[in-house]
Amino acid sequence: MEIQKTKNMSIVDSAYVNISHVSYILNRLYQISEVATNWYDLILFGLGIKKEIYLVTKDRTKVKISTWDDYNKFLANHFMFGDKKFVISRNVIQLKYKNKKLKFYFDNFAHKYSTFYALNENFMNGQYKWLKVRNNTVIDVGGFVGDTAIYFILNGAEKVFALEPDPNLYKTAKKNIKVNHLKNKIKLLSTACVGNKKSNSGKGLSIKEIVEKFGLNNAILKMDCEGCEYDSILNTDPDLLHKAFKQIIIEYHYGYINLKNHLIKSGFKVECTRPKKVTNFDSHENLYVGLLYAKKAST
Repeated sequence: MEIQKTKNMSIVDSAYVNISHVSYILNRLYQISEVATNWYDLILFGLGIKKEIYLVTKDRTKVKISTWDDYNKFLANHFMFGDKKFVISRNVIQLKYKNKKLKFYFDNFAHKYSTFYALNENFMNGQYKWLKVRNNTVIDVGGFVGDTAIYFILNGAEKVFALEPDPNLYKTAKKNIKVNHLKNKIKLLSTACVGNKKSNSGKGLSIKEIVEKFGLNNAILKMDCEGCEYDSILNTDPDLLHKAFKQIIIEYHYGYINLKNHLIKSGFKVECTRPKKVTNFDSHENLYVGLLYAKKAST
Protein backbone atom coordinates (compact mmCIF):
# COMPACT_ATOMS: atom_id res chain seq x y z
CA MET A 1 0.00 0.00 0.00
CA GLU A 2 1.47 3.31 -1.10
CA ILE A 3 1.38 5.92 1.68
CA GLN A 4 1.95 9.63 1.07
CA LYS A 5 3.89 10.28 4.25
CA THR A 6 3.47 14.03 4.61
CA LYS A 7 -0.25 13.86 3.73
CA ASN A 8 -0.98 11.24 6.38
CA MET A 9 -0.71 13.76 9.21
CA SER A 10 -2.20 17.16 10.03
CA ILE A 11 -0.73 20.42 8.72
CA VAL A 12 0.21 21.34 12.30
CA ASP A 13 2.05 18.05 12.75
CA SER A 14 3.86 18.47 9.41
CA ALA A 15 5.18 21.83 10.62
CA TYR A 16 6.04 20.34 14.02
CA VAL A 17 8.06 17.53 12.37
CA ASN A 18 10.26 20.00 10.47
CA ILE A 19 10.81 22.33 13.42
CA SER A 20 11.59 19.51 15.85
CA HIS A 21 13.96 17.87 13.35
CA VAL A 22 15.97 21.10 13.00
CA SER A 23 16.06 21.35 16.80
CA TYR A 24 17.27 17.74 17.00
CA ILE A 25 20.09 18.40 14.52
CA LEU A 26 21.25 21.51 16.39
CA ASN A 27 21.19 19.65 19.70
CA ARG A 28 23.15 16.76 18.21
CA LEU A 29 25.77 19.15 16.82
CA TYR A 30 26.10 20.70 20.27
CA GLN A 31 26.61 17.25 21.81
CA ILE A 32 29.26 16.40 19.22
CA SER A 33 31.03 19.72 19.88
CA GLU A 34 31.40 18.59 23.50
CA VAL A 35 33.41 15.52 22.49
CA ALA A 36 35.04 16.48 19.15
CA THR A 37 37.27 19.49 18.50
CA ASN A 38 36.49 19.70 14.76
CA TRP A 39 32.73 19.10 14.96
CA TYR A 40 32.18 21.58 12.10
CA ASP A 41 33.69 19.04 9.67
CA LEU A 42 30.61 16.94 10.28
CA ILE A 43 28.44 19.68 8.73
CA LEU A 44 30.66 19.67 5.64
CA PHE A 45 30.36 15.86 5.51
CA GLY A 46 26.58 16.09 5.79
CA LEU A 47 26.42 18.62 2.97
CA GLY A 48 28.57 16.38 0.77
CA ILE A 49 31.37 18.93 0.58
CA LYS A 50 33.74 16.49 2.28
CA LYS A 51 33.52 12.79 1.43
CA GLU A 52 35.71 11.71 4.33
CA ILE A 53 36.59 13.31 7.64
CA TYR A 54 38.47 12.46 10.81
CA LEU A 55 36.72 13.62 13.93
CA VAL A 56 39.25 14.42 16.64
CA THR A 57 37.92 13.73 20.13
CA LYS A 58 38.92 15.74 23.19
CA ASP A 59 41.37 12.98 24.15
CA ARG A 60 42.94 13.37 20.66
CA THR A 61 41.58 10.09 19.29
CA LYS A 62 40.90 10.23 15.55
CA VAL A 63 37.67 8.65 14.27
CA LYS A 64 37.29 8.12 10.53
CA ILE A 65 33.89 9.08 9.10
CA SER A 66 33.36 8.17 5.44
CA THR A 67 29.82 6.73 5.52
CA TRP A 68 26.65 7.39 7.49
CA ASP A 69 27.18 4.01 9.15
CA ASP A 70 30.47 5.40 10.53
CA TYR A 71 28.59 8.46 11.76
CA ASN A 72 25.90 6.39 13.47
CA LYS A 73 28.52 4.19 15.14
CA PHE A 74 30.30 7.30 16.45
CA LEU A 75 27.06 8.63 17.96
CA ALA A 76 26.11 5.30 19.49
CA ASN A 77 29.51 4.72 21.05
CA HIS A 78 29.69 8.21 22.55
CA PHE A 79 26.09 8.92 23.53
CA MET A 80 24.36 5.58 24.10
CA PHE A 81 26.52 2.66 25.14
CA GLY A 82 27.92 4.30 28.25
CA ASP A 83 24.58 4.05 30.08
CA LYS A 84 25.24 2.44 33.46
CA LYS A 85 21.79 0.79 33.60
CA PHE A 86 23.10 -1.69 31.02
CA VAL A 87 26.07 -4.04 30.96
CA ILE A 88 27.23 -4.48 27.37
CA SER A 89 29.74 -7.05 26.19
CA ARG A 90 30.71 -8.28 22.75
CA ASN A 91 27.38 -9.84 21.80
CA VAL A 92 25.00 -9.43 24.75
CA ILE A 93 23.27 -6.63 26.67
CA GLN A 94 22.31 -7.27 30.29
CA LEU A 95 19.93 -5.32 32.49
CA LYS A 96 17.86 -5.73 35.63
CA TYR A 97 14.07 -5.34 35.53
CA LYS A 98 11.61 -6.10 38.33
CA ASN A 99 14.44 -7.76 40.28
CA LYS A 100 15.10 -10.11 37.38
CA LYS A 101 18.41 -10.19 35.50
CA LEU A 102 17.81 -10.25 31.76
CA LYS A 103 20.09 -11.04 28.84
CA PHE A 104 19.56 -9.97 25.23
CA TYR A 105 21.86 -11.18 22.49
CA PHE A 106 22.53 -9.42 19.17
CA ASP A 107 24.52 -10.47 16.10
CA ASN A 108 26.00 -7.28 14.59
CA PHE A 109 26.55 -3.59 15.32
CA ALA A 110 23.28 -2.44 13.75
CA HIS A 111 21.39 -4.87 15.96
CA LYS A 112 23.46 -3.79 18.95
CA TYR A 113 22.33 -0.21 18.36
CA SER A 114 18.68 -1.06 17.71
CA THR A 115 18.54 -3.62 20.54
CA PHE A 116 19.95 -1.11 23.01
CA TYR A 117 17.47 1.53 21.84
CA ALA A 118 14.52 -0.88 22.12
CA LEU A 119 15.53 -2.07 25.60
CA ASN A 120 15.90 1.50 26.81
CA GLU A 121 12.51 2.52 25.37
CA ASN A 122 10.64 -0.53 26.62
CA PHE A 123 12.18 -1.38 29.98
CA MET A 124 13.51 1.98 31.18
CA ASN A 125 11.12 4.51 29.58
CA GLY A 126 8.02 2.28 29.71
CA GLN A 127 6.93 2.80 26.11
CA TYR A 128 4.18 0.16 26.47
CA LYS A 129 3.12 0.79 30.07
CA TRP A 130 -0.23 2.17 28.78
CA LEU A 131 -1.28 -1.35 27.85
CA LYS A 132 -3.10 -3.31 30.57
CA VAL A 133 -1.52 -6.65 29.81
CA ARG A 134 -2.00 -8.39 33.18
CA ASN A 135 -3.92 -11.66 32.74
CA ASN A 136 -4.46 -10.91 29.06
CA THR A 137 -3.32 -12.45 25.78
CA VAL A 138 -1.01 -10.21 23.74
CA ILE A 139 -0.31 -10.36 20.01
CA ASP A 140 3.16 -8.91 19.40
CA VAL A 141 3.56 -8.01 15.72
CA GLY A 142 7.20 -7.17 15.19
CA GLY A 143 8.81 -9.46 17.76
CA PHE A 144 12.31 -8.13 16.98
CA VAL A 145 14.71 -9.80 19.47
CA GLY A 146 11.96 -10.92 21.85
CA ASP A 147 12.24 -7.80 24.01
CA THR A 148 8.60 -6.71 24.00
CA ALA A 149 7.26 -10.24 24.45
CA ILE A 150 9.50 -10.63 27.49
CA TYR A 151 8.43 -7.21 28.78
CA PHE A 152 4.74 -8.15 28.49
CA ILE A 153 5.19 -11.44 30.36
CA LEU A 154 7.14 -9.76 33.16
CA ASN A 155 4.24 -7.31 33.48
CA GLY A 156 1.69 -10.06 33.97
CA ALA A 157 0.52 -11.07 30.48
CA GLU A 158 -0.97 -14.58 30.47
CA LYS A 159 0.39 -15.48 27.03
CA VAL A 160 2.22 -13.71 24.21
CA PHE A 161 2.13 -14.71 20.54
CA ALA A 162 5.00 -12.90 18.79
CA LEU A 163 5.51 -12.63 15.01
CA GLU A 164 8.96 -11.94 13.55
CA PRO A 165 9.58 -12.51 9.81
CA ASP A 166 13.32 -11.71 9.68
CA PRO A 167 15.20 -15.04 9.97
CA ASN A 168 18.16 -13.59 11.88
CA LEU A 169 15.98 -11.64 14.32
CA TYR A 170 13.72 -14.68 14.78
CA LYS A 171 16.75 -16.79 15.68
CA THR A 172 17.98 -14.15 18.13
CA ALA A 173 14.51 -13.72 19.67
CA LYS A 174 14.21 -17.47 20.15
CA LYS A 175 17.58 -17.50 21.94
CA ASN A 176 16.64 -14.54 24.15
CA ILE A 177 13.30 -16.07 25.14
CA LYS A 178 15.05 -19.33 26.04
CA VAL A 179 17.95 -17.77 27.98
CA ASN A 180 15.46 -15.71 30.02
CA HIS A 181 13.44 -18.87 30.81
CA LEU A 182 10.15 -17.73 29.24
CA LYS A 183 9.66 -20.16 26.34
CA ASN A 184 6.58 -21.67 28.04
CA LYS A 185 4.88 -18.25 28.12
CA ILE A 186 5.85 -16.93 24.70
CA LYS A 187 4.96 -18.52 21.35
CA LEU A 188 7.28 -17.17 18.66
CA LEU A 189 6.26 -17.44 14.99
CA SER A 190 8.64 -16.97 12.07
CA THR A 191 6.14 -15.07 9.93
CA ALA A 192 4.97 -11.59 8.97
CA CYS A 193 1.63 -9.89 9.49
CA VAL A 194 0.06 -8.99 6.14
CA GLY A 195 -3.05 -7.37 4.76
CA ASN A 196 -4.67 -8.84 1.66
CA LYS A 197 -2.88 -12.18 1.22
CA LYS A 198 -3.42 -12.14 -2.54
CA SER A 199 -1.38 -8.95 -2.79
CA ASN A 200 1.39 -10.35 -0.60
CA SER A 201 2.15 -13.50 -2.60
CA GLY A 202 0.49 -15.65 0.01
CA LYS A 203 3.21 -14.99 2.60
CA GLY A 204 2.47 -14.31 6.25
CA LEU A 205 -0.71 -14.19 8.30
CA SER A 206 -3.45 -11.58 8.13
CA ILE A 207 -4.96 -10.23 11.34
CA LYS A 208 -8.10 -12.23 10.55
CA GLU A 209 -6.04 -15.42 10.34
CA ILE A 210 -4.20 -14.59 13.58
CA VAL A 211 -7.51 -14.02 15.37
CA GLU A 212 -8.89 -17.33 14.09
CA LYS A 213 -5.66 -19.26 14.73
CA PHE A 214 -5.49 -18.28 18.41
CA GLY A 215 -9.21 -17.80 19.10
CA LEU A 216 -8.80 -14.18 20.16
CA ASN A 217 -11.47 -12.19 21.97
CA ASN A 218 -10.72 -8.94 23.81
CA ALA A 219 -6.99 -9.49 23.44
CA ILE A 220 -4.28 -6.85 23.18
CA LEU A 221 -2.45 -5.98 19.96
CA LYS A 222 0.96 -4.36 19.73
CA MET A 223 2.40 -3.50 16.29
CA ASP A 224 5.88 -2.26 15.45
CA CYS A 225 6.57 -3.75 12.05
CA GLU A 226 8.27 -1.06 9.95
CA GLY A 227 5.21 -0.17 7.87
CA CYS A 228 3.20 -3.41 7.77
CA GLU A 229 0.65 -1.75 10.07
CA TYR A 230 -1.08 -0.03 7.15
CA ASP A 231 -1.88 -3.08 5.00
CA SER A 232 -2.62 -5.17 8.08
CA ILE A 233 -5.02 -2.78 9.85
CA LEU A 234 -6.67 -1.10 6.86
CA ASN A 235 -7.50 -4.46 5.24
CA THR A 236 -9.11 -5.87 8.40
CA ASP A 237 -12.87 -5.69 8.90
CA PRO A 238 -13.82 -3.14 11.59
CA ASP A 239 -16.19 -5.58 13.32
CA LEU A 240 -13.44 -8.19 13.60
CA LEU A 241 -11.00 -5.65 15.10
CA HIS A 242 -13.61 -4.54 17.63
CA LYS A 243 -14.39 -8.09 18.74
CA ALA A 244 -10.83 -9.41 18.81
CA PHE A 245 -9.04 -6.55 20.62
CA LYS A 246 -9.75 -4.22 23.52
CA GLN A 247 -6.48 -2.27 23.33
CA ILE A 248 -4.18 -1.63 20.38
CA ILE A 249 -0.88 0.21 20.33
CA ILE A 250 0.87 0.86 17.02
CA GLU A 251 4.18 2.48 16.25
CA TYR A 252 3.31 4.15 12.96
CA HIS A 253 6.05 4.91 10.45
CA TYR A 254 4.38 6.96 7.69
CA GLY A 255 1.86 9.13 9.54
CA TYR A 256 -1.35 8.15 11.28
CA ILE A 257 -4.55 9.65 9.78
CA ASN A 258 -5.70 6.59 7.79
CA LEU A 259 -5.01 4.25 10.73
CA LYS A 260 -6.82 6.54 13.17
CA ASN A 261 -9.90 6.85 10.94
CA HIS A 262 -10.15 3.09 10.44
CA LEU A 263 -9.85 2.34 14.15
CA ILE A 264 -12.45 4.99 15.05
CA LYS A 265 -14.73 3.31 12.51
CA SER A 266 -13.97 0.03 14.33
CA GLY A 267 -15.29 1.45 17.60
CA PHE A 268 -12.09 2.57 19.29
CA LYS A 269 -11.15 5.79 21.02
CA VAL A 270 -7.86 6.83 19.43
CA GLU A 271 -5.04 9.16 20.44
CA CYS A 272 -1.73 9.72 18.68
CA THR A 273 1.59 11.22 19.65
CA ARG A 274 3.06 13.78 17.31
CA PRO A 275 5.33 12.28 14.66
CA LYS A 276 9.10 12.59 14.69
CA LYS A 277 11.30 12.42 11.63
CA VAL A 278 13.82 9.64 12.11
CA THR A 279 16.21 7.77 9.83
CA ASN A 280 16.13 3.99 9.78
CA PHE A 281 19.55 2.73 10.94
CA ASP A 282 19.65 -0.10 8.39
CA SER A 283 17.89 1.30 5.29
CA HIS A 284 18.60 5.04 5.91
CA GLU A 285 15.00 5.79 4.89
CA ASN A 286 13.34 8.85 6.45
CA LEU A 287 10.32 7.85 8.52
CA TYR A 288 7.59 9.81 10.31
CA VAL A 289 7.22 7.88 13.52
CA GLY A 290 4.96 8.07 16.54
CA LEU A 291 2.62 6.00 18.70
CA LEU A 292 -1.08 5.41 18.18
CA TYR A 293 -3.17 4.36 21.19
CA ALA A 294 -6.57 2.72 20.60
CA LYS A 295 -8.93 1.62 23.34
CA LYS A 296 -12.28 -0.03 22.75
CA ALA A 297 -14.90 2.66 23.37
CA SER A 298 -17.08 0.32 25.42
CA THR A 299 -14.33 -0.46 27.96
